[in-house]
Amino acid sequence: MLDTIDRYFTSTFLKFFVGALIMLGGIAFVAKVMETLKIVMDFKGDSIHVVRYYFLNIPLVISVVTAPALLFAVSYTVATFSRNYELAVILAAGRSFMRLMQPVAIFTFFVSLALLAFNEYVTFPSNFASYHELDIIRGRDPSFHLRGRFNVEMRSGNRFYYMAHFWPYKNEVIGLHLVVLGKTGNIYKIIEAEKGVIHKARDWELEDGSITYFDVNGNFLKQEFFKHMKIDLPEDGKYFRRARKDFDETSIFDLQQYINHFKAAGEDYRKYLVEYYWHFSYPLVCFFTVIIGAIVGSKMRKGAIAASLALSTIVTIVYYLIMFFGKSLGNNGTLPPLLAAWLANIIFLLVTVYMVWKFKK
Repeated sequence: MLDTIDRYFTSTFLKFFVGALIMLGGIAFVAKVMETLKIVMDFKGDSIHVVRYYFLNIPLVISVVTAPALLFAVSYTVATFSRNYELAVILAAGRSFMRLMQPVAIFTFFVSLALLAFNEYVTFPSNFASYHELDIIRGRDPSFHLRGRFNVEMRSGNRFYYMAHFWPYKNEVIGLHLVVLGKTGNIYKIIEAEKGVIHKARDWELEDGSITYFDVNGNFLKQEFFKHMKIDLPEDGKYFRRARKDFDETSIFDLQQYINHFKAAGEDYRKYLVEYYWHFSYPLVCFFTVIIGAIVGSKMRKGAIAASLALSTIVTIVYYLIMFFGKSLGNNGTLPPLLAAWLANIIFLLVTVYMVWKFKK
């Protein structure tokens, strides 16, 4: 149960947290507006698309500023109590600093769980929808963000597909190169076409291409050219469309499907695995920011607002730099996916443990 001290300290923290969330969220939202202002001003269509676009960006703003808002709130709360000598009185009454922070830690735990669920069910789907609105504002086809698949390389059974360009919204293929293996693993034939359309599974139409046949030893047999040809291939357009979502649009449920899909196809799915693990690691940064903010806040005296804001900004930038660095190391195979995704959290954990150790001394 919360006693009077807990309620007083926690209520003060919550007020500052809500205020910080609004302040930092407002800054981030204004930055987004300024970033897209020229595009929006040039848009001559229905203004509802602009409203939808900015509204759909609100979940992303909330997700990004939650951890910095927690850090700001706890550091400013502790600094305020310290400056007014309330912290000294509380500690003199026998309440330890760590015990004082216990309600905040419990609150942060539930915020982390809520942030994980919020990202998966709200933020990433909203990001996907916001790109749809942005394409309309830019005067592009509404499915533009789905069709930027260049240099597609995928495997399905004994077939290796390469497409210079795949347009998912109309299932059009540009620059097809298909290698079909024989029963012994040898190259049986190579199908090439300038373009084609996938109507459905086992109903492909190709134009301006050739089929080259090889024997079991890989020796050339013959080559046939065609202007137009229907071909029976078991993959449909959805098979190639699956892996198109950008990571900031992709939930853990989408990532799990992609991982299973590429694993079954024998393709490299490392970057999807890194992203999958990162989705679970990101909300936990709230814990580290709260502890860091509390310890640093206890050292502040004057200028607590400016110092707390600066601390929130610096810690957030450092975290994202380490996060992107770790993910890049995971994507290129330098680090295992799990370690790469959690690298920022591991480093922040070590820093937090060190700060707590120094604080207790």
